[in-house]
Amino acid sequence: MASELTPPIPAPGATEDVIVNDVAPVTRPARATQRWRGRLRSLTVADGVMALIGGLALWFRFGNLARLPLSPAEAVAALASRQFTSTAPLDVPVISPAYFTFTNLLMGLGMDGDAAARLVPAVFGLLTVLLLWTWRGRVRPVVWLTAALFMAVSPLLVAVSRAAGGDAIALFALMLLACGSVFSGSVVSRSVGQYSVSSRSVGRWAVVSGVALGLGLASSSLFYTGLVALLAAWLLAGRR
Repeated sequence: MASELTPPIPAPGATEDVIVNDVAPVTRPARATQRWRGRLRSLTVADGVMALIGGLALWFRFGNLARLPLSPAEAVAALASRQFTSTAPLDVPVISPAYFTFTNLLMGLGMDGDAAARLVPAVFGLLTVLLLWTWRGRVRPVVWLTAALFMAVSPLLVAVSRAAGGDAIALFALMLLACGSVFSGSVVSRSVGQYSVSSRSVGRWAVVSGVALGLGLASSSLFYTGLVALLAAWLLAGRR
């Protein structure tokens, strides 16, 4: 009777195999959950403040988009997408290929009106402010939080983000290109504050810079003006 209740004793050579097989393997969902938990634990007060600034920027850019009628320039930019969606012949020029593409996708989903014409610039205007969140851990929080606050409430940036056209996309592309170039280390060689990246992030941000350049070239003429200013700034920074 006692022999039936006693668990079998594994052979000496099989002891290690039994122990290893009893350990459950770490699956990919479990690893993803651990990563997300680690990121949540790393949130700081600065992240909370940035979330509030993002909400403020959201309210300024999306609040009552159709309150004012489209200006003549906005109407021309939006009319091309509307005509293309309705399979009508295009009798107006496509001012911004990027704006035309994104707005055409929205109107193809059934959205229409002045708010739909201004939705794409509002989205890119919000993303421009949120891009400053990528400076987290690279410079002091007061630096990027102050810059984000000024950009969120800037009357000029708010006006550009609420106007149908490609200027808001151009500003986002310029900001993304500047961040990608700095973070990849392709232009700025000296550190800025606590600037430190791995080789993998360098390659990732180099790809982001290429995407930003392509997006900017298809946005509006404002991107070309800003690109000249960025090149001048990079040349001056490289001489130091």
